[in-house]
Amino acid sequence: MEFSTKGSRITETQNIEVKAVMFLTDPPDSADLSDWYARRIVGVPFLLLNLLHLQKAGVQQVTVYHRDLKGGRKGRLLPLVEDPRLCISVEWESAPERLRERFADEACRLVVNGSALHWHSDVAAVLKEPGDRDLMARTQVYEVPVEPADALVACLDAFSLNEVRKIGRVPGPLNLDCVRWVVGDHNRWVQHRNDFRRLHEELLQQGGMSNDSPMDRLVTRRMSRQFTRFLIRTPVTPNQITWTHLVIGLVSGWYFYLGGYGNQLTAALWLMLSAWLDSCDGEIARLRFQQSPFGGMLDIVADNVVHFAVFLGIGLGLYRTTGNAAYSYLGVLAVAGSLTCFLLLQADIFSQRSTGSSDAPVEATESLVDQIANRDFIYFLFAMAVVNLLEIFIAVTAIGSMAFAGYVAYSRFRQARNA
Repeated sequence: MEFSTKGSRITETQNIEVKAVMFLTDPPDSADLSDWYARRIVGVPFLLLNLLHLQKAGVQQVTVYHRDLKGGRKGRLLPLVEDPRLCISVEWESAPERLRERFADEACRLVVNGSALHWHSDVAAVLKEPGDRDLMARTQVYEVPVEPADALVACLDAFSLNEVRKIGRVPGPLNLDCVRWVVGDHNRWVQHRNDFRRLHEELLQQGGMSNDSPMDRLVTRRMSRQFTRFLIRTPVTPNQITWTHLVIGLVSGWYFYLGGYGNQLTAALWLMLSAWLDSCDGEIARLRFQQSPFGGMLDIVADNVVHFAVFLGIGLGLYRTTGNAAYSYLGVLAVAGSLTCFLLLQADIFSQRSTGSSDAPVEATESLVDQIANRDFIYFLFAMAVVNLLEIFIAVTAIGSMAFAGYVAYSRFRQARNA
């Protein structure tokens, strides 16, 4: 994260390290501290999940604080921060008086309630100039003066929201004299055992992407979440799911190649299952913070190989059952058009898949990438298979893919000429 110092104000121009304190409150019902914060939400221990969100928000160092964080309690939590997904520095503290030294560090300007689940985009917004007042109110952000340090440390030690409100104020521009205290969205506090299940289900509903198509939202995500709900509790990795999606997609292509009404219905069903798993791997990767460049590339390659296999399988299958060679040519044209689009847009496809889709306005290139990655055709294909009109599907696909390839090529030429 980038800041610059000008007097007591921090703005975004000079690089400094961002540090935070995460305080843990006592669990309810006499539950053990280490067991409580090691309980899992979307397959990730609660404490680790918060640390991963802070990491993604731009925090480089976190001090985890609890007044009894020592001995066996601390020892049972230490393995959580050895997770390879966590790249930031994590320190442990149990002495309130030593927190004064932390707050004396100008980089330590964030205090986070560790008994609430935080989201990286919310934390990132808190670290910037406050523009979204609704967000600040929802996440209960207060600006607390560093001095006197005793007042700040006392609030931290006992975690008294009333005390925070008493000495805190509405956040203004970031400065060196205050700490931003993030109490957290009250709906994401973990105060009872059933809150873990509630938040688990809430995060599952957020596993999609902002550029999902209407059919993705209405059908695909509804089905993929059922797989995600089961698989996220297992050791299965997103890449293993991607390989499964690829194999099932190739099986679908083979059944299309065999031809015949029964085989094409079976193939269409296998293809839908493959598409649902294709959504599931991304959902699990985002929720578990298991995204990787290799996983993004594997997902893209698997998607395109499945599409090529299905289009070619349909064309050859129709040729086998009807004897009309035109269908095999249409299958080849559908593959050629799709392959041309992929080759022209591969750099943008890999970039968008590796970073994920944002809520920012969609640019022209991103729109093209979304169209080529669209899975909605599987439902049209299923309908054509049911009514035994795959001839219409392969003809429309061949013409459409070649036309779209021409449009992409023209758009690329025009961009290069303008540049």
